[in-house]
Amino acid sequence: MRHIIRSTRPLCMLMLLFGGAEVLAHESYFTAAVSSTGRVLRQSPEWIDKVSVDSRPGYFAQYTLALRPGTFTHQPGYCSVSATDRSDYDDIFYSQAQLGGTPRRGQMRVQTHRIGDTRADHDPRASFLVMCVR
Repeated sequence: MRHIIRSTRPLCMLMLLFGGAEVLAHESYFTAAVSSTGRVLRQSPEWIDKVSVDSRPGYFAQYTLALRPGTFTHQPGYCSVSATDRSDYDDIFYSQAQLGGTPRRGQMRVQTHRIGDTRADHDPRASFLVMCVR
């Protein structure tokens, strides 16, 4: 009996190793590009229902992304966002995008703003890319 257990150990280890890789291969990634006006330019897969924008000139803009029901059974494991507006040097040097709190199953918030911009009436809206992992 001991001989059988000893001889099958390497096989069990390999099964566990490849079984874990199989689980990682099925990890779901969700990506989207959103314009400064809140229009979803592209997404993969279809996971965003709608985007609403609340802009406060001179301060920040908040985008609320309503996620399609059933996309996430729990809150997303990881999300990241990045500003993509690059029309002038002010956009390149000052535009930022960040998550506005912890993403939930049904929605997430993104805030965009320009750090260091001295104009009181600047438009804080910016296009951005967002990625989440289930």
